[in-house]
Amino acid sequence: MREKLRQVSKYWGGQPPEFHGYGNIDIAELRDFKLQHPAVMTEWIAEEAEHTFTQIKNYKLTVRDRRNRLRFWLEQKLDVEISKKHFRALD
Repeated sequence: MREKLRQVSKYWGGQPPEFHGYGNIDIAELRDFKLQHPAVMTEWIAEEAEHTFTQIKNYKLTVRDRRNRLRFWLEQKLDVEISKKHFRALD
């Protein structure tokens, strides 16, 4: 992520913000990925991807987090998916 921020910051006209990891994500947002990753991702997943997640201790839920938790609850209770996906399964 640091490298990505460094590369695209030139288009934003400034220095990239300091990246401290993914700990500022609501843990309820995380889901197990049950599909298969493309072959091109194999090396990156094995060597560079973070395999554990630790949420920062003083994380506070945002309005967006609360809205998403409500959406997750509705999806579970109604057995329907209402998320906006930008992909579709090919199988």
